[in-house]
Amino acid sequence: MSNRYLGPVAKQEYRMQWNQARKRLNLFFYLALFLPFLAYLPFELNLLKTKASSGSFLTKPVALVVTQSGTGTAFLTGKTRLLTAAHVLCGMRKGEYVDLIFQNLDMEGGNSRRSKIIFLPASMPANCSLSQSNLSALETDFAVLEMSPSDAPSSDVTRFILSPSSSAPTMQNVNVIGYPGGSGVGSDMPNCTVTGGIISNETVSSLDLFQLNVTAFPGNSGGPLVIEKTNQVVGILIAGKPQFPGITLACKSDQILKNLKRNNIDIER
Repeated sequence: MSNRYLGPVAKQEYRMQWNQARKRLNLFFYLALFLPFLAYLPFELNLLKTKASSGSFLTKPVALVVTQSGTGTAFLTGKTRLLTAAHVLCGMRKGEYVDLIFQNLDMEGGNSRRSKIIFLPASMPANCSLSQSNLSALETDFAVLEMSPSDAPSSDVTRFILSPSSSAPTMQNVNVIGYPGGSGVGSDMPNCTVTGGIISNETVSSLDLFQLNVTAFPGNSGGPLVIEKTNQVVGILIAGKPQFPGITLACKSDQILKNLKRNNIDIER
């Protein structure tokens, strides 16, 4: 029935119903328009805490690195070789030894091992002090460790394989694995955690680094950056830096692989 045949009261009620329906339609329209942005906003502002867990499949090949100056994380890439972040070994030199603790591995003689530093990048200053003139050293903030064959975990323990970082585009869901916090001495032993987040940017201030929306702490540095669906390693976490406050960074596997090839180092040995 046309509203011209309605009485004054009925017309007013009709208009009220039409206005309410129009408001609901507008609300649905704006929700559909802005919902993707609203879902991403908590990650961008770091308001939503990322989920941490401890999955043995992913954490078994990951070791706590203990040095005289602090702790970090390393992960197996071969029978005896591991990758970590170079700044975890700050002040140390090639040929020196560090302690490794595989928290989630049962090994003969205990889960503590010694490993030798066999590669440090020339680009990283010995004191790890960075300024605007040498920030590019962050792109190759990695180091290679090696255990003796008799100390190596058994062959049934998964080794991580570096994949091209181009396989991890922006907004890719990733996991960061490592040992956040703790000194690694006595009862002050951090737990190995798997923390989820996303890659929010593929460059940081023109540097070839991943920017991550993921909660990371001191001790996480050196841990693998793993694509959630495939468990491919596409980088190494180098955590936050004073030059980039509030930003979690990771160096890319492409940079790591290029430098390993240039220095003739096989990390799968």
